[in-house]
Amino acid sequence: MYIDRKALEDILKENPNGFAAIEEFQNKNSDFQQHANKYNIARRFYADPSDNKRVYHYTKLDNLNEILSSGMFYMGSINDMNDPMEVKYTYELAVKVLKSIGAENHEISVFQKDYRVDFFDTYLWSFSYSDYNQALQNYGDIALGFDTQQIQTALANRYTKPYFQNMQVGNAYVFSLKVEYNLDIQKNYITSVMSEWLRAYRGLRYPKTLPIANAIRLECLQALFLFSLCFKRYKYHQEEEIRFVLEKLTKDNKSQSDLLFNGYPKSIAKITSNMLKEIVVTHTNGADKKLKMIRAILDKNGFKKTGVRMTDLDY
Repeated sequence: MYIDRKALEDILKENPNGFAAIEEFQNKNSDFQQHANKYNIARRFYADPSDNKRVYHYTKLDNLNEILSSGMFYMGSINDMNDPMEVKYTYELAVKVLKSIGAENHEISVFQKDYRVDFFDTYLWSFSYSDYNQALQNYGDIALGFDTQQIQTALANRYTKPYFQNMQVGNAYVFSLKVEYNLDIQKNYITSVMSEWLRAYRGLRYPKTLPIANAIRLECLQALFLFSLCFKRYKYHQEEEIRFVLEKLTKDNKSQSDLLFNGYPKSIAKITSNMLKEIVVTHTNGADKKLKMIRAILDKNGFKKTGVRMTDLDY
């Protein structure tokens, strides 16, 4: 976005916030752009398939036959997370940051109304790099080990147009993120974004500068949205979660789900025998006594090359 600074000098000569907001917005090396630019965010929190070639999804043994016979997983909407605090967490942290940098009550109220914007209809599929994660055993007694790159490729082939050309409603951007649990890192990113939001709000609320203010606002909200997908409370750090994300293009905030399951919107992730490399069996609920049954389920559904083994944990 081109901004004629000279044309704005008379308007902003007594408002340093305005020029500071413009400088941070335009300078690609600024603190704001380093923390808010979507490509910088993606690089920082991207779960690169080449770094970890296998990821594990924990589920219940009772679900295995249905998953394999249907050849699909259901990816859940971010609006229906197991923990209702997940999406709200980032925005509540943003409000705390605003207070810490001196925002007044009316400014905080404006932000709280401002962030209620849906950019995409978003779905998540959760994994861990760990095949012996005790925390994740709460979600199931077996861990399904997938080829990371093949998951990425399968989702992209299903939902993304080649080279992102002619993307339409229902198509999706597909990427993977490492969940960040460190509060200091989270605050560092959010503080940079909220400082810019506050500068723009205080310094660019004039008729001639509103387009600039809106452009900055949009970039701030997009950054916070991405943070909300990968920032999580520290008490869950043992989960070491990796998330595959579908950001589906939507219109009028309408759901672009593939189906409703028990009343909840879901998107479909197709799986094949080549993707599923192994099943790791825990000691939970007597699953370790059912290795032969697991092998039979795999063979029956055409997953004969998928291995089965016990967890490395002793209990």
